[in-house]
Amino acid sequence: MLLLLSNLALLSYAVPAYPGLIDFKQPDGNIVKIRMKGSESLKWAETEDGYTLLYDKVGNLVYAELDNKGDLVPSDFVATDIALRPTDVVKRLQSTPKRLTYSQSQLSMATQLHQVRAAQMQTATKASTTGNVKMLVILVEFSDYSFKKSKSDFDKLINQLNYTDGGRYGSVRDYFSECSFGQLDLVTTADTFCAPVEISHVHGTSHFAGNCVETGLPTLYRFACSFRCESKVNDVLCLHFLDDA
Repeated sequence: MLLLLSNLALLSYAVPAYPGLIDFKQPDGNIVKIRMKGSESLKWAETEDGYTLLYDKVGNLVYAELDNKGDLVPSDFVATDIALRPTDVVKRLQSTPKRLTYSQSQLSMATQLHQVRAAQMQTATKASTTGNVKMLVILVEFSDYSFKKSKSDFDKLINQLNYTDGGRYGSVRDYFSECSFGQLDLVTTADTFCAPVEISHVHGTSHFAGNCVETGLPTLYRFACSFRCESKVNDVLCLHFLDDA
């Protein structure tokens, strides 16, 4: 499942990385101490003893290495606490230099991507921050990854006022209402789209241009929106968003 928020598509820019050690929780629940490195346009991490880390396709921080072109790429070895490193990882790291960095071609591409995004943010139409705002959410189901929750579940999570399902409090609508002191009412329509591809075909990652930039998502987003509206030209859903989107 993937949520694509059509009016929140622009990337948020971060301040320079915090210099101290932080505890990072891997998807399997293990904690590894890391230092975040980089700036708003280029990010990576390092272990406590200086090995470079990148994200893999499923969100693990893994030890980085150089490929045959000299580019920084993720390895297959998931980062752990120093004391918990398996023997094969310790052996691999003995031949891996510390504080590896990106190649010039990667740095150049990261700079270009950052400049494009900065230009997009400057020219983008600013969404209203008060009143009633309409939002379209596309729930994408892949051929190899089906929904675990129903469309109704998502609708409640997004739209229900005073949401409390599962012991959680607050829907997306509740959040924006509270942050705006009741001045913004974000009303969202959820629609489903079955992508005729496997999730791995879309969820490709570039590890040098921020926090796991998902290169296939803009293409999927455009395809889903065009398919939804071109296949049903007079669909009320599409016409409903012509003014806001």
